[in-house]
Amino acid sequence: VVGAAGKVSGEVNEGKQRKPEVSPALAVQPPTAYIRGRAPRRKAVSAISPYRVKVQLTPEGSSQEREPNNGRDAANPWPGPVASVRGYMHPTKDVDYYRWVAAGEQLKLVAQPPPGMKLKVELLNTAGTMVASSKQDAAFGKVRLTSPVKPDAVYYLRVSAPGVTNPDREYQLEME
Repeated sequence: VVGAAGKVSGEVNEGKQRKPEVSPALAVQPPTAYIRGRAPRRKAVSAISPYRVKVQLTPEGSSQEREPNNGRDAANPWPGPVASVRGYMHPTKDVDYYRWVAAGEQLKLVAQPPPGMKLKVELLNTAGTMVASSKQDAAFGKVRLTSPVKPDAVYYLRVSAPGVTNPDREYQLEME
């Protein structure tokens, strides 16, 4: 995906032969963005074989994660004091960051990963120091993160799934 100024905001080359490339939830700046397709090698594609591009637009402020959000400086804002967000662990080695302002004195977060994914959620302070880390609930497959926090303080949630990518099934994070 290339913005109007020519800056690449996302690139994908993860699909295996005869498998689709997937790039969920890339943020683009209005009014114009382009999708540029190219083959990694000149003889890698057929000039007569059709391909399909599917685009789904989501409004600003939706609960859907937007890439790039791989660091604190590009973190997606949490949509409210008690809310949920959805996202994808894709491409390989993806890490998602959310910026959150504490409304109370306790964080209670539940994450629902897609089947087969071990999701890890960490709470970071503004310096990037880990304050708390999630625990996997083996019986239900959910991930829980509970930690005392300072009201009105800014924190970051770092979401990862070491060694796993899933562009088709989303995870969900929910404040309790």
